[in-house]
Amino acid sequence: MQINKKILLPIGIAVVGAATLGGVALANATNSQSLADTLAQRFNLNKSDVQKVIDEHRDDKKEAHQQRYEDMLQKAVDSNKLTAEQRDKILAKHEELVSQMEANKDSFRDKTPDERKAAKDKLKADIEQWEKDNNIPSGYLKPMGHGGPRGHHGMMGGAPDVN
Repeated sequence: MQINKKILLPIGIAVVGAATLGGVALANATNSQSLADTLAQRFNLNKSDVQKVIDEHRDDKKEAHQQRYEDMLQKAVDSNKLTAEQRDKILAKHEELVSQMEANKDSFRDKTPDERKAAKDKLKADIEQWEKDNNIPSGYLKPMGHGGPRGHHGMMGGAPDVN
């Protein structure tokens, strides 16, 4: 039986999507590289094509998450829970935190669980202080690692109720 490579690439995309929904973190370059290798080898595909699909998927998720975050902040402005100036400060600080987290992700992985907890606790305390210093209601500034909406992808807790 001859296998059509044009059919297998969508299967690979489906596997990537299923793995993501199943909780596999594709944002980690090492994991996505390993996944690309595995899919390319298993389905006899071009590894760079598979990696491109994985990278596009990850980037799409990041963009969608950023848009949801901005929409949540805009809804808070619309309901007078934040001012436009507060929203802009939050978005600028958020971008700064995401850049810092991205730059430090490899060193964070090398830490012990206690060191990671201490780093997260310090980040939380720093954010709380920044909110106080900038007259920002608590809970709107959420540093995000790789686009996940909560918990294991870098956010601490849920978003405030803006309804």
